[in-house]
Amino acid sequence: MKKKHIIFTLGVAVLLMLVITAFMFSSKNTSVHRLVTKQISISDVNEIKLIRIDSQSLEREEVIITEPGDIRSILHNLNTIQLLKKHHSYIPVAPYRYDVLIQENQADRFGITFIDDHNLEIYDAQNAKDPFTRYEIKNGYNLDEIAEYFEA
Repeated sequence: MKKKHIIFTLGVAVLLMLVITAFMFSSKNTSVHRLVTKQISISDVNEIKLIRIDSQSLEREEVIITEPGDIRSILHNLNTIQLLKKHHSYIPVAPYRYDVLIQENQADRFGITFIDDHNLEIYDAQNAKDPFTRYEIKNGYNLDEIAEYFEA
């Protein structure tokens, strides 16, 4: 009887630890789709502003995207990004920083700052408590997809 009680207690403890670990792991893993595009109606996005800032000279270039097909394409590409929440403040230096500003119903809604190919920061205009959150890009993202808009 005593042996069954010990086995049951150990089983419950292991199960509890697995549930806690799964919860902690899942709360840090997310995606751009879950954080951004799931919260907006793509048909209400009237403009995406792309900004490229040179890290050395701080020269700033802007491209404004208003064509619905281009907006859908950009949002579709961003949806593939898998993220892991970061808590440290180290910012690597890349040749360019890219900002993607999403405007919904004529108002700024989200901003995504690509610090480099592996780090980004998301700004949520409707989150007054903590509008900026930094993430690590788990599956990598080729910034050339955004850089192409500046070559035209």
